[in-house]
Amino acid sequence: MRFQRMTFLKTLALMLGMTVAAQAVTIQNPEHVLEDGTAFVFVEAESVLRVESEDPATGYLVVDKNNPIKSNPDAVKGNLDILPADTNASRGGGLLDQLGGPRFDTATWEVQFSTPATYYLYVHATIYNSDANTSYGNEDSFYLPPDFNMNPREDWIGFEGETQDGIPMVGDTDQDGWMPVFNNKWVISGGTTETHNNTDEDFWDGQFHWFYADYAVESDENGKYVDDYGMAIKYEITEDELNTPLEFTIGTREHYSVIDGFLFTTNPELLNELAQEEMDPLFLNLPGGGLTGDFDGDGQLSALDINQLTMESAAGSNQAAYDLNNDLLVNGDDVKVWIRDLKKSWVGDANLDGEFNTSDLVAVLGSGTYEQDVPSDWSSGDFNGDGRTNTSDLVAALADGGYEGGPRAAVAAVPEPGSMLLLSLASLGLLKFRRR
Repeated sequence: MRFQRMTFLKTLALMLGMTVAAQAVTIQNPEHVLEDGTAFVFVEAESVLRVESEDPATGYLVVDKNNPIKSNPDAVKGNLDILPADTNASRGGGLLDQLGGPRFDTATWEVQFSTPATYYLYVHATIYNSDANTSYGNEDSFYLPPDFNMNPREDWIGFEGETQDGIPMVGDTDQDGWMPVFNNKWVISGGTTETHNNTDEDFWDGQFHWFYADYAVESDENGKYVDDYGMAIKYEITEDELNTPLEFTIGTREHYSVIDGFLFTTNPELLNELAQEEMDPLFLNLPGGGLTGDFDGDGQLSALDINQLTMESAAGSNQAAYDLNNDLLVNGDDVKVWIRDLKKSWVGDANLDGEFNTSDLVAVLGSGTYEQDVPSDWSSGDFNGDGRTNTSDLVAALADGGYEGGPRAAVAAVPEPGSMLLLSLASLGLLKFRRR
Protein backbone atom coordinates (compact mmCIF):
# COMPACT_ATOMS: atom_id res chain seq x y z
CA MET A 1 0.00 0.00 0.00
CA ARG A 2 1.05 3.51 -0.54
CA PHE A 3 -0.68 6.49 0.97
CA GLN A 4 -0.03 9.52 -1.02
CA ARG A 5 -2.02 12.79 -1.22
CA MET A 6 -1.72 15.59 -3.74
CA THR A 7 -1.53 19.24 -2.65
CA PHE A 8 -1.38 22.34 -4.77
CA LEU A 9 0.34 21.99 -8.13
CA LYS A 10 3.59 23.90 -8.30
CA THR A 11 5.16 24.97 -11.55
CA LEU A 12 8.78 25.99 -11.40
CA ALA A 13 11.01 27.67 -13.97
CA LEU A 14 14.74 27.18 -13.41
CA MET A 15 17.07 29.72 -15.01
CA LEU A 16 19.61 26.99 -15.79
CA GLY A 17 19.22 23.31 -16.53
CA MET A 18 16.28 21.00 -16.85
CA THR A 19 12.97 21.65 -15.17
CA VAL A 20 10.41 19.03 -14.19
CA ALA A 21 6.93 20.12 -13.10
CA ALA A 22 6.09 19.45 -9.49
CA GLN A 23 3.91 16.45 -8.81
CA ALA A 24 2.93 16.02 -5.18
CA VAL A 25 3.76 16.37 -1.56
CA THR A 26 3.68 12.85 -0.15
CA ILE A 27 1.78 13.06 3.12
CA GLN A 28 2.07 10.42 5.80
CA ASN A 29 -1.25 9.08 7.03
CA PRO A 30 -1.00 8.65 10.82
CA GLU A 31 -3.52 5.80 10.77
CA HIS A 32 -1.51 3.62 8.45
CA VAL A 33 0.80 1.48 10.54
CA LEU A 34 1.70 -2.19 10.49
CA GLU A 35 0.35 -4.57 13.12
CA ASP A 36 3.59 -4.29 15.11
CA GLY A 37 3.23 -0.51 15.29
CA THR A 38 5.65 0.31 12.49
CA ALA A 39 4.86 3.73 11.03
CA PHE A 40 5.84 4.42 7.44
CA VAL A 41 5.43 6.55 4.37
CA PHE A 42 6.34 5.49 0.81
CA VAL A 43 7.41 8.21 -1.61
CA GLU A 44 6.84 7.43 -5.28
CA ALA A 45 9.84 8.38 -7.41
CA GLU A 46 7.49 9.73 -10.09
CA SER A 47 6.17 12.32 -7.64
CA VAL A 48 9.49 14.17 -7.93
CA LEU A 49 9.16 17.87 -7.18
CA ARG A 50 12.25 19.10 -8.97
CA VAL A 51 15.05 17.71 -11.14
CA GLU A 52 18.14 19.82 -11.70
CA SER A 53 20.62 18.98 -14.44
CA GLU A 54 22.87 20.92 -16.78
CA ASP A 55 21.85 18.60 -19.62
CA PRO A 56 18.31 17.12 -19.78
CA ALA A 57 19.63 14.33 -22.04
CA THR A 58 21.78 12.98 -19.21
CA GLY A 59 19.84 13.96 -16.10
CA TYR A 60 17.21 12.15 -14.07
CA LEU A 61 14.23 11.05 -16.14
CA VAL A 62 10.79 9.75 -15.17
CA VAL A 63 10.13 6.45 -16.98
CA ASP A 64 7.18 4.08 -17.07
CA LYS A 65 6.21 0.79 -18.65
CA ASN A 66 3.60 2.26 -20.99
CA ASN A 67 6.12 4.49 -22.74
CA PRO A 68 9.42 2.64 -22.38
CA ILE A 69 12.75 3.85 -23.69
CA LYS A 70 15.58 1.52 -24.69
CA SER A 71 18.68 0.88 -22.60
CA ASN A 72 22.17 1.31 -24.05
CA PRO A 73 22.33 -0.96 -27.14
CA ASP A 74 26.13 -1.26 -26.80
CA ALA A 75 25.99 -2.82 -23.33
CA VAL A 76 26.50 -6.54 -22.79
CA LYS A 77 22.86 -6.76 -21.81
CA GLY A 78 21.43 -3.84 -23.72
CA ASN A 79 18.55 -2.56 -25.82
CA LEU A 80 16.06 -3.46 -23.07
CA ASP A 81 12.85 -1.67 -22.20
CA ILE A 82 13.07 0.88 -19.42
CA LEU A 83 10.64 -0.13 -18.02
CA PRO A 84 9.38 -3.55 -19.23
CA ALA A 85 5.70 -4.44 -19.39
CA ASP A 86 6.09 -6.97 -16.56
CA THR A 87 7.89 -4.63 -14.18
CA ASN A 88 6.92 -4.79 -10.52
CA ALA A 89 7.43 -1.05 -10.05
CA SER A 90 4.81 0.66 -7.94
CA ARG A 91 2.36 2.36 -10.34
CA GLY A 92 4.52 1.05 -13.19
CA GLY A 93 7.04 3.89 -13.16
CA GLY A 94 10.27 5.16 -11.65
CA LEU A 95 13.12 7.66 -11.91
CA LEU A 96 16.05 6.72 -14.16
CA ASP A 97 19.57 8.06 -13.67
CA GLN A 98 20.51 8.38 -17.35
CA LEU A 99 23.98 7.70 -18.71
CA GLY A 100 26.36 10.58 -19.36
CA GLY A 101 28.85 12.57 -17.41
CA PRO A 102 30.90 13.22 -15.41
CA ARG A 103 28.17 15.24 -13.77
CA PHE A 104 26.24 15.83 -10.57
CA ASP A 105 22.47 16.07 -10.93
CA THR A 106 19.87 16.17 -8.21
CA ALA A 107 16.25 15.13 -7.72
CA THR A 108 14.06 16.50 -4.94
CA TRP A 109 10.80 15.30 -3.38
CA GLU A 110 8.55 16.79 -0.73
CA VAL A 111 7.47 14.65 2.22
CA GLN A 112 5.17 15.63 5.06
CA PHE A 113 5.26 13.57 8.25
CA SER A 114 2.50 13.24 10.81
CA THR A 115 4.27 11.01 13.35
CA PRO A 116 7.46 12.08 15.16
CA ALA A 117 10.07 9.32 15.27
CA THR A 118 13.44 8.14 14.01
CA TYR A 119 12.93 6.97 10.42
CA TYR A 120 15.06 4.47 8.57
CA LEU A 121 15.29 4.39 4.79
CA TYR A 122 14.56 1.54 2.38
CA VAL A 123 14.80 1.94 -1.37
CA HIS A 124 12.93 -0.02 -4.06
CA ALA A 125 15.26 -0.05 -7.06
CA THR A 126 16.59 -1.85 -10.10
CA ILE A 127 19.79 -1.63 -12.16
CA TYR A 128 20.50 -1.75 -15.90
CA ASN A 129 23.76 -2.93 -17.46
CA SER A 130 25.46 0.06 -19.09
CA ASP A 131 28.75 -1.17 -20.54
CA ALA A 132 30.93 -4.09 -21.62
CA ASN A 133 31.10 -5.58 -18.13
CA THR A 134 29.07 -8.68 -17.31
CA SER A 135 28.33 -7.32 -13.84
CA TYR A 136 26.42 -4.37 -12.40
CA GLY A 137 29.34 -2.75 -10.60
CA ASN A 138 29.42 0.54 -12.53
CA GLU A 139 25.76 1.46 -12.22
CA ASP A 140 25.19 1.23 -8.53
CA SER A 141 25.43 4.33 -6.35
CA PHE A 142 24.03 7.77 -5.61
CA TYR A 143 24.28 10.36 -2.84
CA LEU A 144 21.86 10.68 0.07
CA PRO A 145 21.44 13.82 2.21
CA PRO A 146 22.33 13.94 5.91
CA ASP A 147 18.85 15.26 6.72
CA PHE A 148 15.77 16.74 5.13
CA ASN A 149 16.16 20.18 3.56
CA MET A 150 19.86 19.45 3.06
CA ASN A 151 22.09 18.97 0.03
CA PRO A 152 23.40 15.41 -0.55
CA ARG A 153 26.97 16.62 -1.04
CA GLU A 154 28.29 19.74 0.70
CA ASP A 155 25.96 19.57 3.71
CA TRP A 156 27.73 16.43 4.91
CA ILE A 157 30.83 18.45 5.75
CA GLY A 158 30.65 19.19 9.46
CA PHE A 159 27.43 17.21 9.92
CA GLU A 160 27.31 15.60 13.36
CA GLY A 161 26.06 12.06 12.90
CA GLU A 162 27.00 8.62 14.13
CA THR A 163 27.93 5.14 13.03
CA GLN A 164 25.41 2.30 13.07
CA ASP A 165 26.82 1.42 16.50
CA GLY A 166 25.97 4.86 17.83
CA ILE A 167 29.54 6.18 17.91
CA PRO A 168 29.61 9.94 17.17
CA MET A 169 30.95 10.78 13.73
CA VAL A 170 31.46 14.14 12.02
CA GLY A 171 31.30 14.46 8.25
CA ASP A 172 34.61 15.52 6.70
CA THR A 173 33.94 15.25 2.96
CA ASP A 174 31.12 15.83 0.49
CA GLN A 175 31.38 12.11 -0.33
CA ASP A 176 29.96 11.01 3.05
CA GLY A 177 26.50 10.40 1.59
CA TRP A 178 27.79 7.86 -0.97
CA MET A 179 25.12 5.14 -0.99
CA PRO A 180 25.59 1.90 -2.94
CA VAL A 181 22.53 0.56 -4.74
CA PHE A 182 22.60 -2.92 -3.19
CA ASN A 183 26.08 -2.94 -1.66
CA ASN A 184 28.07 -5.79 -3.24
CA LYS A 185 24.77 -6.68 -4.97
CA TRP A 186 23.55 -8.29 -1.77
CA VAL A 187 19.79 -8.73 -1.68
CA ILE A 188 18.31 -9.54 1.73
CA SER A 189 14.99 -11.35 2.01
CA GLY A 190 13.63 -12.63 5.31
CA GLY A 191 17.06 -12.41 6.89
CA THR A 192 18.75 -14.41 4.11
CA THR A 193 21.34 -12.72 1.88
CA GLU A 194 21.91 -13.59 -1.78
CA THR A 195 24.27 -12.05 -4.33
CA HIS A 196 23.03 -11.12 -7.81
CA ASN A 197 25.73 -9.51 -9.92
CA ASN A 198 25.80 -11.20 -13.30
CA THR A 199 24.13 -10.17 -16.55
CA ASP A 200 23.32 -13.84 -17.25
CA GLU A 201 20.63 -13.60 -14.58
CA ASP A 202 17.17 -12.24 -15.24
CA PHE A 203 17.11 -10.54 -11.87
CA TRP A 204 17.50 -6.79 -12.47
CA ASP A 205 16.73 -4.82 -15.67
CA GLY A 206 13.33 -3.51 -14.62
CA GLN A 207 12.59 -5.97 -11.83
CA PHE A 208 12.74 -4.04 -8.57
CA HIS A 209 14.02 -5.18 -5.20
CA TRP A 210 14.33 -3.62 -1.75
CA PHE A 211 17.52 -2.59 -0.02
CA TYR A 212 18.06 -1.05 3.39
CA ALA A 213 20.07 2.16 3.16
CA ASP A 214 21.49 1.73 6.65
CA TYR A 215 24.90 3.32 6.26
CA ALA A 216 26.87 5.24 3.67
CA VAL A 217 30.37 4.43 2.44
CA GLU A 218 33.11 6.00 4.53
CA SER A 219 35.53 8.29 2.69
CA ASP A 220 38.50 10.29 3.94
CA GLU A 221 38.78 14.08 3.83
CA ASN A 222 39.97 13.79 0.23
CA GLY A 223 36.91 11.80 -0.80
CA LYS A 224 38.77 8.51 -1.19
CA TYR A 225 37.19 5.20 -0.18
CA VAL A 226 38.00 4.02 3.35
CA ASP A 227 35.38 1.43 4.30
CA ASP A 228 31.93 0.12 3.40
CA TYR A 229 30.62 1.15 6.80
CA GLY A 230 30.47 4.90 7.34
CA MET A 231 27.82 7.36 8.48
CA ALA A 232 24.50 5.90 9.62
CA ILE A 233 21.52 6.92 7.49
CA LYS A 234 18.53 7.77 9.64
CA TYR A 235 16.25 10.76 9.91
CA GLU A 236 14.89 12.20 13.13
CA ILE A 237 11.49 13.84 12.69
CA THR A 238 10.57 16.12 15.59
CA GLU A 239 7.24 17.59 16.64
CA ASP A 240 8.27 20.91 15.12
CA GLU A 241 8.71 19.29 11.70
CA LEU A 242 5.28 17.66 11.55
CA ASN A 243 2.66 18.70 9.00
CA THR A 244 5.20 20.72 7.06
CA PRO A 245 6.56 19.72 3.63
CA LEU A 246 10.23 18.73 3.94
CA GLU A 247 12.52 18.44 0.94
CA PHE A 248 14.42 15.20 0.35
CA THR A 249 17.20 15.51 -2.24
CA ILE A 250 19.46 12.86 -3.77
CA GLY A 251 22.36 13.27 -6.18
CA THR A 252 23.86 11.19 -8.96
CA ARG A 253 27.12 9.24 -8.70
CA GLU A 254 27.24 6.06 -10.83
CA HIS A 255 24.54 6.03 -13.48
CA TYR A 256 21.88 3.62 -14.76
CA SER A 257 19.84 2.63 -11.77
CA VAL A 258 16.09 3.26 -11.56
CA ILE A 259 14.47 4.18 -8.26
CA ASP A 260 10.85 3.17 -7.78
CA GLY A 261 10.47 4.91 -4.44
CA PHE A 262 11.70 5.58 -0.93
CA LEU A 263 10.24 3.94 2.16
CA PHE A 264 10.70 5.87 5.40
CA THR A 265 9.83 3.60 8.32
CA THR A 266 10.39 3.30 12.05
CA ASN A 267 11.50 -0.34 11.71
CA PRO A 268 15.17 -1.03 10.85
CA GLU A 269 14.58 -4.81 10.71
CA LEU A 270 12.02 -5.11 7.93
CA LEU A 271 14.19 -7.17 5.56
CA ASN A 272 15.12 -9.52 8.36
CA GLU A 273 11.48 -9.99 9.29
CA LEU A 274 9.87 -10.01 5.83
CA ALA A 275 10.63 -11.59 2.48
CA GLN A 276 11.01 -9.30 -0.51
CA GLU A 277 7.70 -10.49 -1.93
CA GLU A 278 6.00 -9.71 1.40
CA MET A 279 7.27 -6.13 1.33
CA ASP A 280 5.65 -5.26 -1.99
CA PRO A 281 1.95 -5.56 -1.10
CA LEU A 282 2.51 -3.81 2.22
CA PHE A 283 4.12 -0.69 0.85
CA LEU A 284 3.64 -0.45 -2.92
CA ASN A 285 0.70 0.53 -5.06
CA LEU A 286 1.06 -2.14 -7.71
CA PRO A 287 -0.66 -1.67 -11.09
CA GLY A 288 -3.61 -3.98 -11.50
CA GLY A 289 -4.09 -4.41 -7.78
CA GLY A 290 -6.69 -2.97 -5.48
CA LEU A 291 -9.56 -0.67 -6.37
CA THR A 292 -9.28 1.18 -9.67
CA GLY A 293 -9.11 4.91 -9.04
CA ASP A 294 -8.03 4.47 -5.41
CA PHE A 295 -4.78 6.37 -5.80
CA ASP A 296 -3.97 6.68 -2.10
CA GLY A 297 -4.58 2.97 -1.46
CA ASP A 298 -7.03 3.34 1.42
CA GLY A 299 -9.67 1.09 -0.18
CA GLN A 300 -12.09 3.92 -0.96
CA LEU A 301 -12.88 6.27 -3.82
CA SER A 302 -12.64 9.56 -2.00
CA ALA A 303 -11.95 13.24 -2.50
CA LEU A 304 -8.24 12.56 -2.00
CA ASP A 305 -8.28 10.35 -5.07
CA ILE A 306 -10.14 12.61 -7.49
CA ASN A 307 -8.28 15.67 -6.24
CA GLN A 308 -5.06 13.84 -6.98
CA LEU A 309 -6.35 12.89 -10.43
CA THR A 310 -7.36 16.43 -11.34
CA MET A 311 -3.98 17.74 -10.24
CA GLU A 312 -2.20 15.08 -12.30
CA SER A 313 -4.37 16.06 -15.26
CA ALA A 314 -3.42 19.72 -14.83
CA ALA A 315 0.26 18.82 -14.51
CA GLY A 316 0.25 17.12 -17.90
CA SER A 317 2.49 14.34 -16.60
CA ASN A 318 0.52 11.53 -18.30
CA GLN A 319 1.52 9.03 -15.62
CA ALA A 320 0.19 5.59 -16.45
CA ALA A 321 -1.36 5.05 -13.02
CA TYR A 322 -3.87 7.86 -13.67
CA ASP A 323 -4.70 6.93 -17.27
CA LEU A 324 -8.11 5.40 -16.58
CA ASN A 325 -9.23 5.14 -20.21
CA ASN A 326 -5.89 3.78 -21.51
CA ASP A 327 -5.32 6.43 -24.17
CA LEU A 328 -1.78 7.22 -22.89
CA LEU A 329 -2.96 10.63 -21.67
CA VAL A 330 -4.14 11.93 -18.32
CA ASN A 331 -6.73 14.65 -18.83
CA GLY A 332 -10.35 15.60 -18.35
CA ASP A 333 -11.52 12.39 -19.97
CA ASP A 334 -9.98 10.41 -17.11
CA VAL A 335 -11.69 12.71 -14.63
CA LYS A 336 -15.01 11.85 -16.28
CA VAL A 337 -14.26 8.13 -16.07
CA TRP A 338 -13.52 8.44 -12.36
CA ILE A 339 -16.63 10.40 -11.41
CA ARG A 340 -19.11 8.79 -13.81
CA ASP A 341 -17.97 5.19 -14.26
CA LEU A 342 -16.13 4.46 -11.03
CA LYS A 343 -17.81 6.72 -8.46
CA LYS A 344 -21.19 6.52 -10.27
CA SER A 345 -21.88 10.20 -9.72
CA TRP A 346 -22.14 13.40 -11.69
CA VAL A 347 -19.68 15.91 -13.05
CA GLY A 348 -20.23 18.78 -10.61
CA ASP A 349 -20.54 16.62 -7.48
CA ALA A 350 -17.85 18.59 -5.65
CA ASN A 351 -18.57 17.11 -2.22
CA LEU A 352 -18.97 13.53 -3.53
CA ASP A 353 -22.27 12.89 -1.83
CA GLY A 354 -23.58 11.19 -4.98
CA GLU A 355 -25.60 14.13 -6.25
CA PHE A 356 -25.01 17.41 -8.06
CA ASN A 357 -27.00 20.16 -6.41
CA THR A 358 -26.83 23.56 -4.76
CA SER A 359 -24.58 22.30 -1.96
CA ASP A 360 -21.87 21.62 -4.51
CA LEU A 361 -22.14 25.12 -5.95
CA VAL A 362 -21.92 26.55 -2.44
CA ALA A 363 -18.74 24.50 -1.85
CA VAL A 364 -17.21 25.78 -5.08
CA LEU A 365 -18.04 29.39 -4.26
CA GLY A 366 -16.75 28.96 -0.71
CA SER A 367 -13.39 27.66 -1.91
CA GLY A 368 -12.49 31.10 -3.25
CA THR A 369 -11.02 29.69 -6.46
CA TYR A 370 -13.76 30.54 -8.96
CA GLU A 371 -12.40 32.72 -11.77
CA GLN A 372 -9.23 33.25 -9.74
CA ASP A 373 -5.82 32.47 -11.18
CA VAL A 374 -4.98 30.01 -8.39
CA PRO A 375 -4.55 26.22 -8.39
CA SER A 376 -7.73 24.25 -7.91
CA ASP A 377 -8.84 20.63 -7.62
CA TRP A 378 -12.10 18.72 -7.87
CA SER A 379 -13.34 19.71 -4.40
CA SER A 380 -12.93 23.38 -5.23
CA GLY A 381 -14.58 23.13 -8.64
CA ASP A 382 -12.01 21.95 -11.19
CA PHE A 383 -14.33 19.53 -12.96
CA ASN A 384 -12.39 19.32 -16.23
CA GLY A 385 -8.88 18.78 -14.87
CA ASP A 386 -7.20 21.95 -16.14
CA GLY A 387 -6.10 23.14 -12.70
CA ARG A 388 -8.45 26.12 -12.48
CA THR A 389 -12.09 26.74 -11.55
CA ASN A 390 -13.95 28.86 -14.06
CA THR A 391 -16.89 28.94 -16.44
CA SER A 392 -15.60 25.96 -18.41
CA ASP A 393 -16.09 23.79 -15.33
CA LEU A 394 -19.69 24.89 -14.98
CA VAL A 395 -20.24 24.13 -18.66
CA ALA A 396 -18.83 20.63 -18.12
CA ALA A 397 -21.07 20.08 -15.12
CA LEU A 398 -24.11 21.44 -16.93
CA ALA A 399 -23.43 19.22 -19.95
CA ASP A 400 -23.43 16.08 -17.79
CA GLY A 401 -27.06 16.81 -16.96
CA GLY A 402 -27.21 15.78 -13.32
CA TYR A 403 -28.16 19.01 -11.58
CA GLU A 404 -30.84 18.33 -8.95
CA GLY A 405 -31.47 14.97 -10.60
CA GLY A 406 -30.61 12.86 -7.59
CA PRO A 407 -28.11 9.96 -7.62
CA ARG A 408 -26.83 9.00 -11.05
CA ALA A 409 -28.01 5.40 -10.81
CA ALA A 410 -31.56 6.59 -10.16
CA VAL A 411 -31.76 8.68 -13.33
CA ALA A 412 -33.01 6.77 -16.35
CA ALA A 413 -32.18 9.46 -18.89
CA VAL A 414 -29.95 12.49 -18.82
CA PRO A 415 -32.21 15.56 -18.60
CA GLU A 416 -31.60 18.83 -20.32
CA PRO A 417 -30.22 21.48 -17.93
CA GLY A 418 -33.04 23.75 -16.98
CA SER A 419 -33.68 27.20 -15.63
CA MET A 420 -33.27 25.95 -12.04
CA LEU A 421 -29.52 25.44 -12.55
CA LEU A 422 -29.10 28.82 -14.22
CA LEU A 423 -31.04 30.50 -11.43
CA SER A 424 -28.92 28.78 -8.79
CA LEU A 425 -25.71 29.81 -10.52
CA ALA A 426 -26.85 33.39 -10.76
CA SER A 427 -28.01 33.56 -7.14
CA LEU A 428 -24.66 32.25 -5.95
CA GLY A 429 -22.74 34.75 -8.01
CA LEU A 430 -21.25 32.12 -10.31
CA LEU A 431 -22.67 33.67 -13.47
CA LYS A 432 -21.65 37.13 -14.56
CA PHE A 433 -23.95 39.37 -16.57
CA ARG A 434 -22.82 42.32 -18.61
CA ARG A 435 -24.99 45.24 -19.70
CA ARG A 436 -24.89 46.16 -23.34
